[in-house]
Amino acid sequence: MTLREFFVYFGNNPQSVVVYFAALPLVAILMGLIPRDQRQQPPWNFLYAAIIYLSAVPGLFVLTLNIYVFLFERQSIMDLDIFSQVLPMVSMVITLGIIRKDVDLPMCRGLKNYRV
Repeated sequence: MTLREFFVYFGNNPQSVVVYFAALPLVAILMGLIPRDQRQQPPWNFLYAAIIYLSAVPGLFVLTLNIYVFLFERQSIMDLDIFSQVLPMVSMVITLGIIRKDVDLPMCRGLKNYRV
C-alpha cells in the first residue's frame, strides 16, 4: 500500500478517521475533570503525553505533507481532502489548546500571554 492509496482509502472511508480525531479533544476535555493537583503526577501525566503524541504526530505529518504538495507538486488547494488533510491539523490545534489550559507544558511557558 502506497501513501497515496492510504489517503485515498481514508478519503473513501472517513468514519474511523473522524472518530479518532474527534476522540482526542474529547479525551483531553474529560481529563480536565481530574483534580488540578493530580494532573502533573503519574499516571495522568503519561496519559497527557500520549494524547499529545497521538494528536501531534499525525497533525505535523499532514502539515508537512500539505506544504510539500502545495509547494512542489503544485496541487490546487481545492483538491484538498477534508478528512485526511485538514482534520488532523484541526484536531491537533484543538487538542493542544485544551491540554495547554489544563497542564503546565514546558514548551508553552513563553506563550502564557497568548490564548487559543
